[in-house]
Amino acid sequence: MSETLPPLTAEALEADLINEEFSAYLYIGSAADLGWKFAQTAFKLVPRLRIYLILDRVAVAKWAGNSNPAGIVFGWDDKVYRRFDKAEAENLQLVLDIIAEAMNT
Repeated sequence: MSETLPPLTAEALEADLINEEFSAYLYIGSAADLGWKFAQTAFKLVPRLRIYLILDRVAVAKWAGNSNPAGIVFGWDDKVYRRFDKAEAENLQLVLDIIAEAMNT
């Protein structure tokens, strides 16, 4: 499943993150970014992964922390497993590896 925030709300995202049937990856940027393209590729390759295009960084400040991440990986709950900077989010192999690690914890 692929969603965009907005129009998805931060509250709806939070409810999705606590659904233990799925893992999640948030990409913070624009639909034209290479990092979003790779998020979509990961979605096609990894079962039980939900991806979210975050257009409003403020809406995910709770999970971004003090950093300015381009990507945020979650395991099976709403706890952040790893944050990516832009270069990391544009490295498909790294994105896939970290998502797999998060899903195995």
